[in-house]
Amino acid sequence: VSREEGPAILSHLPQDPVAVSVMTVEDLNATLDGFIGFLGRFGGEVSPDQVQAKIAEFDEKLGCSIRGDLLAPIGPEFAVVIDLPPIDEIAASMAAPVDGVTAALGRVALVAGVRDADALDGCLRKLFDMADATAVEDGGLVRIAFPVPGQESAAGAQEGSPGGPQEFHLYYGFRDGMFALGVTPEFVSASLRPLGEGLRLADGEDFSRVFAQLDSTPESLGYINLPKVREMVLSSQFLQSVLGANAEARPILDLLLMPELTGMGLGTTTVSVDEGTRTTTFAPSGLSGGMASTGIIAAIAIPNFLNAVDRGKQKRTMADLRSIGTACEAYSIDNNRYPGPMEDWVEVSEVASFVEPVYIRTMPTIDGWGHPFMFWSDGESY
Repeated sequence: VSREEGPAILSHLPQDPVAVSVMTVEDLNATLDGFIGFLGRFGGEVSPDQVQAKIAEFDEKLGCSIRGDLLAPIGPEFAVVIDLPPIDEIAASMAAPVDGVTAALGRVALVAGVRDADALDGCLRKLFDMADATAVEDGGLVRIAFPVPGQESAAGAQEGSPGGPQEFHLYYGFRDGMFALGVTPEFVSASLRPLGEGLRLADGEDFSRVFAQLDSTPESLGYINLPKVREMVLSSQFLQSVLGANAEARPILDLLLMPELTGMGLGTTTVSVDEGTRTTTFAPSGLSGGMASTGIIAAIAIPNFLNAVDRGKQKRTMADLRSIGTACEAYSIDNNRYPGPMEDWVEVSEVASFVEPVYIRTMPTIDGWGHPFMFWSDGESY
């Protein structure tokens, strides 16, 4: 897929993302009709006529047409681009949920050609208003603010005042027949203008290597940057520490990250031929046998990986049970009885007040699979 022959939207997508999907669809409404008709083949309670009626009902509430004002203005080219910061950055930011999501999705965007920016902008504003979000102009973009219940704004916390709820933001904008929507204004703004030489998707070494084997003028293409995913995993201290606590999982991960599987990216293209569609895929050697080799690897690796994870949960659960038992025994030495008594089994959290924090700092309450530990005692045994 060359810069000269491929979809024009490629010049708006950054070099070396984690994944990209690009499509050329002349009429999104026709695609929607096809999908509705496909669902209708399964019968059941949802028929195509019912779906169309629901769309018309929603249009009336919204005050604009989903088909005419939202879908019709978009195209013919559109793309979803996904890039991610280092895994350790994502893990560190997750202490604050809103900030963590923003950090993780900061380089994720929808980019599309647009035929009627005014119609699309007006319908989007009504759609977000229906979702109780506010839209304001911000540096040439539109910023959509969604309140997050239960999360106090940083400004309110710093000033010592109650403040309002923290907000999650989306940004979108239009420029020269292009539309972009994403989480950070910098990435949205960059997606609205063609990127310079050496910064575009088609300039990426791995992308060029993969798509040299595929159709030069596809109607759709998909790309997963497996070498980048491999590097992100190997460079993450967070993941290395997790693996260090479960040595059985390490060989499985090493198998999945070996160069034969991740030494180059995975690409696919589709083109229309003779009233049908031709799909062509190019992948690393370990995946080039189609689903056969992938299935063999999965059949070996996935069960072993899941068994390793289960064994880790078992070990943690047994250790937590021993800790609970030790706390109960220590309590009985000082009190000449075990915690309780109780008439029936209760969740162990109800016993925590007997032993925390003197006999155990924090009582484990759930096992490795998320189920509550249960406790019974008559005072003499437990």
